[in-house]
Amino acid sequence: MEKTNRRHQAKMDDIEKGCVDVQQMLMYRLSEKGNGIYVSSHETFGIIKEEFDELSDAVKRNDKRDIERELLDIAVGALFGYISSKTNKQDWP
Repeated sequence: MEKTNRRHQAKMDDIEKGCVDVQQMLMYRLSEKGNGIYVSSHETFGIIKEEFDELSDAVKRNDKRDIERELLDIAVGALFGYISSKTNKQDWP
């Protein structure tokens, strides 16, 4: 029988907690900066790219706490970019 490598499976509790964390961080960011949408796909990309660069730095430092924080920031940026795109009020191609 062939040996296969299997990934550890995320527990549904952990997945649900992650979703709650993203939602809480989104609400925090909106309370800080308001509900103004990202005005373009370029702005969305720039925000996510900046967070990605910060994630890259955290990975190079092997800083677990900062890695988690930057992953959360990327998730929030991507989610709000998606929300912004659904408004149909942007300069999107």
